[in-house]
Amino acid sequence: MSPMSRSRFSIRQVFFAVAAVIIFLLLADFNNRWNEKQRLTLQHEQAVAELAALRATQIALEARIEQVSSDAAVEAWAYEQGGLVRPGDVVIVPQPAPGGVPAPTPTPQPHGEPRSNWEIWWSMFFDE
Repeated sequence: MSPMSRSRFSIRQVFFAVAAVIIFLLLADFNNRWNEKQRLTLQHEQAVAELAALRATQIALEARIEQVSSDAAVEAWAYEQGGLVRPGDVVIVPQPAPGGVPAPTPTPQPHGEPRSNWEIWWSMFFDE
């Protein structure tokens, strides 16, 4: 055999090189799929937790709706806060005394001279 006709690599070496490249590509693909599975699992767990919180909120709101829409609750609100009266009730509205003058509401008076901005900041930082 002449040196030119002899191949540099044997068939076995080429086969192992191709097999190594294929195995490397398969492992890279497996790694990508594993990472995607982990990300999706985390998203699923977060969605399940959020769904549980929303279901609990829904149950609480439905219970509150039932409570406030009951006849007793509506009647209590109308009687206590709505200003409505029941048949046969006598409404009493307080009136000021005749000839009486309501006491004036005192207005607060500022004391001292107004402080400058740097004095206000100084007191905020150094708590005078």
